[in-house]
Amino acid sequence: MKKRGKVALVFMMTIVIGFLLPAGTMAGSLEPSGPPDSTMKTLDQIPPTWSLKLRADDGPNGDPCNSSRFKCIFHNEAVLDKETGLVWEQSPGINLYNLQAAQNRCNSLCWYYTAGGRCGWRIPTVQELESLIDPTRFSLQGVSTLPSGNPFSNVHVNWPSMYWSATVMPWGGSPMAWEVTFNSDHSLNDVGAVTNENYVWCVRGGSGVDAQ
Repeated sequence: MKKRGKVALVFMMTIVIGFLLPAGTMAGSLEPSGPPDSTMKTLDQIPPTWSLKLRADDGPNGDPCNSSRFKCIFHNEAVLDKETGLVWEQSPGINLYNLQAAQNRCNSLCWYYTAGGRCGWRIPTVQELESLIDPTRFSLQGVSTLPSGNPFSNVHVNWPSMYWSATVMPWGGSPMAWEVTFNSDHSLNDVGAVTNENYVWCVRGGSGVDAQ
């Protein structure tokens, strides 16, 4: 009898709780009730969005740090490229380095917290550097091939200014690495001995380096 009493009590409590709970607690349909709000993004609009071409010159009131493509982060010390999901230094290094010293510089951005107070910086691959180039600007002599309206500063574009990539390759038995320029008057990339001195533009994120 005692066991039956307990069962009856639980049954009664279940009924009471069911009456007390508001109707809104019932689970609704998971299907969307309408199109996404203007602040919502579809999956193909969430970085990296390599399938899209985003403008860099449409920031409100001409703000280069808030365009469709670029957003300044880490107190404006870095820039998120929403096309690729990569984070770049807002102002690349102004000194020349051989390839090993260039990597040391990117590593030091962690040690000395000189780029947003975050670790994980590295030399970009040649493809990642080239992702910053706007091919429509090849025909504009003497200008940068970076997208118009970009938020970067201190990017060296005068020939023969080159930036190291981490994409290395054997060449006649000597280690070589791809170099990239942002000058519209010259070939966008070349290969150079790792002992050469070039500029370096550190990046954060991405999948890292494969030798090619």
